[in-house]
Amino acid sequence: MKKEKLKNSLRKDIKKSLFFLLIIVLLTTSCGIKNFNKELFTKIVEKNNFIVADLSTDNNKKYLLAVGEHYQISYYELPNIDKCKKELKDRTKSYRNIKKNISKIKKANYEVYIIDNNDIYTVFYRISNNYIEISTTKKYKEDVIKLLEEMDLEL
Repeated sequence: MKKEKLKNSLRKDIKKSLFFLLIIVLLTTSCGIKNFNKELFTKIVEKNNFIVADLSTDNNKKYLLAVGEHYQISYYELPNIDKCKKELKDRTKSYRNIKKNISKIKKANYEVYIIDNNDIYTVFYRISNNYIEISTTKKYKEDVIKLLEEMDLEL
């Protein structure tokens, strides 16, 4: 009788452990940003009626410009993460100096700067060694957020 109770208790403990392990695996894999690259960027923005031009001038930095009806998006891919972080820091410096409604989100594998002023909504989003820059009027803020969600980029 005691052996049977012990077996049942052990089974319950194993099931609980497996359940929590599954939850941990799901949370850690779904919270990370997926592999974001110029092919994925191009595919999504073209699907949303943007015209994409490759304006890269050298092999060390890729630059795509996606032009839509109401705003444009710049995509940059640099040789490594450190160069990308430095460039993003330089690009956002003027916004950070005036400290007008700028917020920063920084996680292990991405960082986001959001500038939300009276009339302008701008997002700088870095993932690994690439980043995008979107700037539009407040009127199209929700469109930008939807597009970022479609790219699987969380704010």
